[in-house]
Amino acid sequence: MRLFEQALVAVGFCFLAACGKHEQEANSPTVDPEKVTPSPAAQGRSAANSIADSRCKREARCENVGDGKKFSSDTDCVDRIRAEWKEDLNARECPKGVHDAQLDECLHAIVQEDCGSPLDSLQRIGECTTAQICAD
Repeated sequence: MRLFEQALVAVGFCFLAACGKHEQEANSPTVDPEKVTPSPAAQGRSAANSIADSRCKREARCENVGDGKKFSSDTDCVDRIRAEWKEDLNARECPKGVHDAQLDECLHAIVQEDCGSPLDSLQRIGECTTAQICAD
């Protein structure tokens, strides 16, 4: 009988420990990722990444991505654009963050840029200047 009592006490402790852990988890604050604001530096890096991605969306729209084309894949496009536009993109890694609305205008302008236009520099797109997208 003594063994049975010890087993019952052990099960009781396990039950209490499990309840305590559940209570801690229930009382822990949860973070809604939609409400988290990234740091200004993270926003700046994200702006540069978004610009490179938008340029590749434009290239895909202009049928420049795929076998036998200017860019062999989406990954190839992003990698090469980041290398070719390194200085432009670095300038748009805004240390104090970005103006979201202006960045959206920039990204839209890049994607909509005419396929016949050489898009060799971000400086050609007025909506994408550092002064436009970077916070002061």
